[in-house]
Amino acid sequence: MPTLIEWPGRLAPRTSDFPGGTVDLFATFLELAGVAVPADRPLDGVSLVPLLEGEMHQRPTPLGFWHHEGIAGRLMWSDKILQELQAVLEAGGQGEINQGTLYGPDHDYRSLEQSPGHSVWLDPPRKLHELAGGDYLLSNLADDPGERNNVIADHPDRAERMKQQLRAWRASCLHSLRGGDY
Repeated sequence: MPTLIEWPGRLAPRTSDFPGGTVDLFATFLELAGVAVPADRPLDGVSLVPLLEGEMHQRPTPLGFWHHEGIAGRLMWSDKILQELQAVLEAGGQGEINQGTLYGPDHDYRSLEQSPGHSVWLDPPRKLHELAGGDYLLSNLADDPGERNNVIADHPDRAERMKQQLRAWRASCLHSLRGGDY
């Protein structure tokens, strides 16, 4: 995730090729605010504070990415809540925010189980792609940053372990999408 951070008096100017994602922002902001990470739900990201302080040089956990047409372009819960809140405010405080919007999923996401789309499991330097058709590609980003060579046949044990981790992460995402963690 390309990112620019400026914090005069706290961070020295530098560059990093550390693999991060927006999933890391929540844990980072919690740590910066001095708030404990919630123990009652999964947290996909890691705090980047040690990276910012120059103490972390490699990612402690893999990073997952998932694209699926079944959820692409859908409004997120925050959008719906803000739209309802805006309507209540514009009505002079009259009306209610639908509690179902706040707490319940509006979709069962079955299509994600039947056809999971394209997902990626990044465990540097290895990157595993599961393509929409079910094929897998494994790259070694240190040797092949352009991901031109599929080395899955050369590393069957690693590939299988990464496949299992990717499937478990996707199952956790589905559980969360369906409201199971909240």
